Amino acid sequence: MRGRQTYRALGGWLVAAQLDPVLVCSLDALLSERGITGRQLALEAGVTEATVSKLRRNTFVSIDAATFARICRYLQVQPGDLLSLK
Repeated sequence: MRGRQTYRALGGWLVAAQLDPVLVCSLDALLSERGITGRQLALEAGVTEATVSKLRRNTFVSIDAATFARICRYLQVQPGDLLSLK
């Protein structure tokens, strides 16, 4: 899981420090449970495969609200069912 990182000096070393909180998407687990592929979700929800892939791998930086709403509507879930703070 990748989150935003900042670097600070510590005894002459640059150390990556995780900035909290990190927004995590559980789309990969939900798709696996339902037997839905990322490509199928993208085609049927009307979003790009790249967006689905970033959400599944938790490498997204931001997401358009309308895009996320299409995904939630297709899967019949609420945004909170897919996103959580870690």
